[in-house]
Amino acid sequence: MNVFINCLVFFFIYAFLGWCVEVSFVAITRGKVVNRGFLNGPVCPIYGVGMVGILYALEPLKDNAIVLFIGGVVICSVLELFTGWILDKIFRMRWWDYSENRFNIGGYICLEFSIMWGLGSMIMVNMIHPMIYGVVSKIPLMVIYALLVIFAIAFIIDIIVTVKEIVGFKKSLGQLEKIADGLKDIGDQLKDVVGNSAITVSEKTEEGKEKLAEATASSREKIAEATASSREKIAEATASSREKIAEATASSREKIAEATASSREKIAEATVNSREKIASAYETSIVELKKQKIEMEAKYAVMLLKAQKLGKRQVKAFPKLRVSGSTISVRERLADFGNKLSKK
Repeated sequence: MNVFINCLVFFFIYAFLGWCVEVSFVAITRGKVVNRGFLNGPVCPIYGVGMVGILYALEPLKDNAIVLFIGGVVICSVLELFTGWILDKIFRMRWWDYSENRFNIGGYICLEFSIMWGLGSMIMVNMIHPMIYGVVSKIPLMVIYALLVIFAIAFIIDIIVTVKEIVGFKKSLGQLEKIADGLKDIGDQLKDVVGNSAITVSEKTEEGKEKLAEATASSREKIAEATASSREKIAEATASSREKIAEATASSREKIAEATASSREKIAEATVNSREKIASAYETSIVELKKQKIEMEAKYAVMLLKAQKLGKRQVKAFPKLRVSGSTISVRERLADFGNKLSKK
């Protein structure tokens, strides 16, 4: 397909998807189903034009998330501002109004939705468009051309009839109005299906949130109960462990005390035995020493006796001395000398 055919195909696809988004958004936020399109049929041309512009301007830059986001914000905001201003000035009608939102320009655009367009552009280029392109590429060209002719004719007729109604042109357009009425019926039927489906999904989502909140609350209660039970069990186990430790400590102390007492008794017994053995050995030694002393005294007495006998024999053999004109033996002289020494 050439570029022009591609643009037409994706224009109609995203114009229809944008219409579905608008109907769903209003149905969810306001709780009622309305046709949010400018035309009678189920299309919002601003979405088709914006998405085609984003694809051809930003798809080559899709790998750069920052550029893609900023480009989406700029392209969508400029298109929304220009379209809103044209519709307001030419037809004196507003299909959207951001006057109550902060950081708005004339009520045509606002910062909050511009950021949403930027994020939406990133999602569409990177996730949604590749899937849609994959489906479209499998459709035969003849079928695509036939569908484009039908959609283009219906789209042009819808624009003509819508503009006629807005400007108050009273002349009947005949078959064109019938075709527009048919498109309006199709749009109303699709509007009911899309809007009611969105409301149903929203309600189910809310129910799911409530159930999730209930389940979460129940889970929290169960977790709290389990935590409390675990704490009690831990406290019981800790108390039991402390008791067992105390019992084991007391038992160990008793055993240590018994072992200490037993050791002391054994040491005392060993000490007594050692003392007895030492005393016995001491007495034995004393007795032996006394025996040795007696034996030595006996031997000494024998030796002394022998020495005295030997001395007497030797003294008798000494010659006699002459002292002061008298004759005296050596024995008598030695005895006299000994007496003098003892007197002194």
